[in-house]
Amino acid sequence: MVRSFLTLCAAVMSSGCGDTANSNHASQVPVAASGSPAGGSAPISVLGGTGGMPTLAGSGGVGGQASVGTPVGGSASVGGSGSPTSTKVEKYALVVTEGGGCALDSIGAIRCWGGKFTSGDAPSGRFLALVSDGAVVCGIREDAVLLCFAEPSDNSELLPAAAIEGVSAVGVDYRQIYWLDESGKISLGLVGRFGSALPAESERFSHVTAGYLFGCGLRRSDGSILCWDALPERPPASVDCSITDELGQRDAPSGAFSDMSTRDWTTCAVRNTGELACWGAGKGSNPNSLKTYPCDAKVTTTEAVPPPGKFRRVAMGWLYGCAVAEDGHVECWGNGTADTCVEGSVECRQARPPAGTFDQVAVRRFHSCAMTAARKITCWGYPGPAGGDGRTVPPRDFQ
Repeated sequence: MVRSFLTLCAAVMSSGCGDTANSNHASQVPVAASGSPAGGSAPISVLGGTGGMPTLAGSGGVGGQASVGTPVGGSASVGGSGSPTSTKVEKYALVVTEGGGCALDSIGAIRCWGGKFTSGDAPSGRFLALVSDGAVVCGIREDAVLLCFAEPSDNSELLPAAAIEGVSAVGVDYRQIYWLDESGKISLGLVGRFGSALPAESERFSHVTAGYLFGCGLRRSDGSILCWDALPERPPASVDCSITDELGQRDAPSGAFSDMSTRDWTTCAVRNTGELACWGAGKGSNPNSLKTYPCDAKVTTTEAVPPPGKFRRVAMGWLYGCAVAEDGHVECWGNGTADTCVEGSVECRQARPPAGTFDQVAVRRFHSCAMTAARKITCWGYPGPAGGDGRTVPPRDFQ
């Protein structure tokens, strides 16, 4: 399955994918100076521009998806538009990248560390939310403009090369990018040579996530979740269970939810009552699985088997997940729970969070970080080939 994944990803990256977004949903304008990185030897800014200051709305998850405004079933922790300093941490102020991370500081500026990104690479301005798939970092600016940046070799050609205005939420995966306009209407920015498909025009969402050739949205009306296929026609199941085969990745459970996160073929969400619900790949031998798919027998990981308890936030990484409990402690599950870290292994302590009280958590492959309500960041796991013991060090302001 992993081998098929790598083969298909290589095909996507070499296919010359283009922008297939519906311009009726959000306004696209040429890249403007305000979207360019501030100083330093900058990577490509793939989304930029200027815009007005519309009211923002939304709710969302951590990591590869973000939104700003009032979530379903709760109040947003976003500072007022125009206040020079945010006394409360923005709801989505932290992301993990390959070998490091990025976070919003007290004035809403993007600060990055580790790996290829530094603070000088980020676009300037005050931001209300961050999202990343690890290689690309995107932020929703206070004027509702979506800005993204990436190294030229890291999928920058796979994202729209124009600014997108009037954005209230975004979900990004290196195969596609979904965004919501102020009304909650969805647009799709990338599917490459595989074609495209979207939910019904009448659907309105407060939050959106992107997985491997599928998406999920949190409905504005009642907090329920709808997932859809990004392919106009799904191919038949393969003998070796390739990535496009059925794993229940679009079988969202019923109920009302307040937070949601997707990675590859797995989604986890927080019910309004606090419990976690997960679906897709990674059910392991869970006897409570609602359905059985032919390819499930070849997926022995457990990232879709969350722990019991009451939680506020959830973040999905590669073969594991982490969530912030109601009392603020972080709990993780899936791969990486062992106290070992062997290069080339899937067990590198990425699912062994430190003790403490945190506001939010972000995860990637083997690297995790959490932020407190005072914007103090702690990281753990194994961030990359030169990552040492995995405890990357954020800028001093976040220590």
